[in-house]
Amino acid sequence: MSHPTRDFQLSRRRCVASNLFSITPTSSAPAARFLSLLLSRPGSDTVPAQLGIGRHPSFVTNPSRIEYASLESEAQGTLFWKVGVRDITVWVDGEARPVQLGISSTGAPIPSAVLDSGVPLILTTRTVANGIYGAIGVNPASDGNYYVPCKTPLNLTITLDDRTPIPLHPLDLTTNNNDNDASFCTGVIQANDRLVQSDAPADMILGVPFLRNTYTVMA
Repeated sequence: MSHPTRDFQLSRRRCVASNLFSITPTSSAPAARFLSLLLSRPGSDTVPAQLGIGRHPSFVTNPSRIEYASLESEAQGTLFWKVGVRDITVWVDGEARPVQLGISSTGAPIPSAVLDSGVPLILTTRTVANGIYGAIGVNPASDGNYYVPCKTPLNLTITLDDRTPIPLHPLDLTTNNNDNDASFCTGVIQANDRLVQSDAPADMILGVPFLRNTYTVMA
């Protein structure tokens, strides 16, 4: 027996997608069936925030360099844009310090991550967070959060599946909470203990700080 509310929600989503890519006359419809997302960095106008529908922004001069991966539907539950996280490496004075990721809570050989533009942080397990911050000599505070000396840059790369490692800008990995005189900044990579549970959507959530460093295409 189908669930009326779920059927309505799925139908509504299909209608939105259909409306976007099936505009008539067809000459007015998007040239290609994809959505793209570009997020800006606060205080900078170098890269504007853009939502693309069927076309790339002007600065993407060679779309063939975009690295795609196949999308597989979950057997059940809520659907997410999900990737595998093959590697996280922290760089200290040019020295690579790989973080031990372990296996996924589902038993998969590598952890998984959900891409979510609605989450202002990067969330991961306590073990991975300890590995990232431990590489620069930072331990969790008494409240369980991670605070980094504001003058200490956190440089790291994240490798998704078999794609090229993605460097994350240090400006996106800490925040001073609008206090320019602060000695310690709050790390935007934080631990969430729910991510080790079997019903968690993934082992990590790569939110806005990660997405600011990428051009994301969903096709």
